[in-house]
Amino acid sequence: MTRIKTVEYEEGFGWIARHPVTGEEIIPEFRWASRAIARTVVLESRMFTEPTPAASEAGFNDGGEK
Repeated sequence: MTRIKTVEYEEGFGWIARHPVTGEEIIPEFRWASRAIARTVVLESRMFTEPTPAASEAGFNDGGEK
């Protein structure tokens, strides 16, 4: 599996935040003012994408109910 570069700098424009799974820009054609903000956006999008162990045990990640 290739590693996706989730935060990168576009010279003269700002920081790009990419989705950690797909590599697509989280907000297309939008550049963030600082690297810290772009990293936070990536971390928050990761929280909404990756299943957590507690959610799996509760049945939330597989669509089922327990």
